[in-house]
Amino acid sequence: MASYEVYVNNVFFASTKDTCFTITELSANKFYLVYVRASDEGGNTSAASKTINIKTSDLEEFQHEISVYPNPSANDFYLNISSPETTFSEIIISDITGKIRIVQKETTGQNMIEGNKLEPGIYFITILSGKSIRNLKVIKIGQCKTGGLI
Repeated sequence: MASYEVYVNNVFFASTKDTCFTITELSANKFYLVYVRASDEGGNTSAASKTINIKTSDLEEFQHEISVYPNPSANDFYLNISSPETTFSEIIISDITGKIRIVQKETTGQNMIEGNKLEPGIYFITILSGKSIRNLKVIKIGQCKTGGLI
């Protein structure tokens, strides 16, 4: 097949050559009907795929800039938000298997994540503030006994 046409609520949304596609710019807390049609290089178009009904989360992307540093780190990580008066209701750190490793509640401004509680690896930070959410990725590196990094 040459391409795939993605339809949202029976309206053409986008065309892609990939078998994976991310639909963006959807409103929070709404239902959408999504289906796909395939087209080959000869202009032949398939019937519509099975329609799936999806509902977006009521959480919206966090509107403030958030940085995490240093990243990667052998020790602690720091979260800094562009609006220091914003309160995070919860910060969740999970490993690549999805296991929650650290949960911090009710924090404001710059926040330290205790890296000494984490083994070397890749971690995901989920930041919740009201109905806003932001996801970040950090890498915890190890230290050699001689003081170097691994």
